[in-house]
Amino acid sequence: MIAIVISVLSFLMSLFLFLKNLFETRINFGISATNFISNIVKEKLFVKVSIINNSSKPLTIKSMILLDHNKKLYSLVDSNPYKYNCDHGEDIPVIDNVEYNSMSSHIDYNTDTNILPITVQPFSSFSGFFSFYFPARTSFSISYKEGYIEIETSRIDIQHSRSGIDTIVGEIRNNKSRRQTYIWYHGRCITFLISLKIKGKVLLNKFRYRIKVLNPLRYLKSRRK
Repeated sequence: MIAIVISVLSFLMSLFLFLKNLFETRINFGISATNFISNIVKEKLFVKVSIINNSSKPLTIKSMILLDHNKKLYSLVDSNPYKYNCDHGEDIPVIDNVEYNSMSSHIDYNTDTNILPITVQPFSSFSGFFSFYFPARTSFSISYKEGYIEIETSRIDIQHSRSGIDTIVGEIRNNKSRRQTYIWYHGRCITFLISLKIKGKVLLNKFRYRIKVLNPLRYLKSRRK
């Protein structure tokens, strides 16, 4: 009887550890895009991107590109399409100083941009500037417009909604209206359920086998023979 109790406890512990691991390894990260800083001289739009990874698996950001409000690529007039060797709105793979420049005004933020790929370790965060290519003076007008950032990650690809400089998006947190900071992305429920079903069957079969082997009546009958 004690052996059966131990087997039951072992099964429950295995199930608990499995569910805990499945919950922690699922896709669970938040994205925030703020501080849209245009530089019409360098033909760049600087954007501060912050990421929180609440998963036990690392998250690698492979590429990013800014899309318009219809989730389409920007099609702009460009006299030098090979200046940065990337598409309109695409992240520029060159480290540069972050600075605002509108011809009549200049602000140096005394920080450098990051280049992709970057990896956000499990249960950690990242925050930094990236530069995106916009020819001529288009970066200034686009900094005020709503749109999306298409982000390719090592786990899923997303189209993250972004607001213009003059737009404030609110949300309810702790029963209070607050400014929206992060948009969260999670793994699909169906993936979780499939994993649970497969692993659950394995654990259940192991449990049944242990009960069958450790059944006292079966053991006594085998001894009498």
